[in-house]
Amino acid sequence: MILGPLILVSLHTLCTKSGCKLQTPKFSTKHTDYINKDALIQLAGFYAVLKVTSFIPLGSVVNGQRMNGFATLLVLLSAVPALVYYKVPLSSVRKNYFFLMASCIIASFLSAIVFYISSFWAAKSSLNSKGNTGNPIVDIFNGRTVSPKFLGSDAKLTTFRFSMIGLAVLNVLMVTDSIVSSGGKASPTVILAAAFRFSIPWMLCSSRSTTSTHTMQ
Repeated sequence: MILGPLILVSLHTLCTKSGCKLQTPKFSTKHTDYINKDALIQLAGFYAVLKVTSFIPLGSVVNGQRMNGFATLLVLLSAVPALVYYKVPLSSVRKNYFFLMASCIIASFLSAIVFYISSFWAAKSSLNSKGNTGNPIVDIFNGRTVSPKFLGSDAKLTTFRFSMIGLAVLNVLMVTDSIVSSGGKASPTVILAAAFRFSIPWMLCSSRSTTSTHTMQ
């Protein structure tokens, strides 16, 4: 629960353009080194777009929400050429990459705690047997409720949509920005980084099979 985020932050702290140094990472205690206003606006805007596209009348309905992740991803990816055509600065995504990652990590921890606290007022039928052990750390990690709600939507499904679609769009935007800024030449480093983060075809399949993934127990 903590090791994963620590590894991500450590790698971005130790690695620079010139290379990576094997040493004990030093973490800043300033909140401004992790939270950026532009990154928060980008995340909020992306969430708003996902919320609007969730009403596209395609796919089945699960827990009151439309399963149209694949269509949503195609719509967002098709908008990238328009951003390039109208010269929208895509470099802001690359510059705020660390802030975007840090903000998502902080949001995940805060939401886990909020869902844990709110679960004590949830119906007993909605409790998760693996997350109702009485150990706060285990229960926060597994979740005390099976399907917590966030702004009227299923939180697990919203997180899945946000992460899979967001990662695909992020990869495409960073690769596109690299090509545009270099005058049409693709950077092998950026392409490899995007490929290692997750492959676009896998995320397409994940978005397409949102229903089966979400309903798996």
